[in-house]
Amino acid sequence: MLKNLPLRKFPELDAIRFISIVLVVMHHQFFEQNNFLGWFARYGWVGVDIFFVLSGYLISSLLMEELKNTGTINLRKFWLRRMLRLWPSWLVTLGFSILMVWFISRHNPELRSELLDKWWHYLFHLGNYSQAIAGKLHNFFSIFWSLSVEEHFYLFWPLILLLFRHKNWLLTSMILLLTVAWGFRYWHLTKGDLVLAKLATHSRIDSIIWGCLLTFVIPRMGRLKPMVEVVITLIMLTLFYLGLHYFDNNAEWILLDSLSFTVISLATCLLIIIALKGNRSGMRAVLSLQPLARLGVLSYGVYLIHLHVNYSIFALLKQWSVIQDQNLIMLINLIIPFVVAYIMFRFIDQHFAKYRP
Repeated sequence: MLKNLPLRKFPELDAIRFISIVLVVMHHQFFEQNNFLGWFARYGWVGVDIFFVLSGYLISSLLMEELKNTGTINLRKFWLRRMLRLWPSWLVTLGFSILMVWFISRHNPELRSELLDKWWHYLFHLGNYSQAIAGKLHNFFSIFWSLSVEEHFYLFWPLILLLFRHKNWLLTSMILLLTVAWGFRYWHLTKGDLVLAKLATHSRIDSIIWGCLLTFVIPRMGRLKPMVEVVITLIMLTLFYLGLHYFDNNAEWILLDSLSFTVISLATCLLIIIALKGNRSGMRAVLSLQPLARLGVLSYGVYLIHLHVNYSIFALLKQWSVIQDQNLIMLINLIIPFVVAYIMFRFIDQHFAKYRP
């Protein structure tokens, strides 16, 4: 299985994808009372924010390289490549989600009516705003909020690069976006709109823009000296700790709560710097492991399907009570999404990859 998965240009970043998706999958387990698994239930959501920063860095790097080499960006080619890369598996998962909710709502007219009213929100990548304003449709649709944020980024970011292609103007636009997004998040939190603050594109896009800023930093950096890497690693771990344990959901000081995603994004930026510029004997040695990098290629498919697998397994176990050990259930829920994602990768992703321009 692993040998059929490619090693891509930045294997260290794919290893980070693998770690991130494991965090997300374990976050959606139902073991809050378990001392070990409960940590992931509380803090595993950070994997999504790591994905955001990675997307910003990788997409912005590709676009800025094209802009530098050709003097422009082929918007049609970029958007078509993104569509052929992301939409086939997404449409399959969305269709499966609709069918599943239609089936389980056969004795629940309210849920079926809600499905008929809201399904098109997710088709047009408005799931994050739908969930924040009109309420969650069903847990099967929960993951689509972050995909909406990313799709909105893919839509407007190339246009900004073309419009503000001069370095100074581009940096100014990035700083403006960071400030505006944080401002909206703070404003929503002061109004008590917690879900809107944490799901809406206009209040979450800064996590992706932090990754975009890395495209100005990393190309100008040399290999990190050992002591510098140690210092950066300690700062990174401190920022992750503060963002997860102290800033997030800080009821006493809304300002700190509004900065939680900023702190986590900065920590992720340092993680990416270590992954690409660190020493082979340090953390980069772990991130360079081929099995992690190859499994990281499946992260998108795992993210799409893991909730469906999760809820299906728990429903089966509740019905027949075959397995009770929480650690074993967690392991099953972690392995099966990778198997399903591998099938999707071989028969959907690789098929449509042939048509990407």
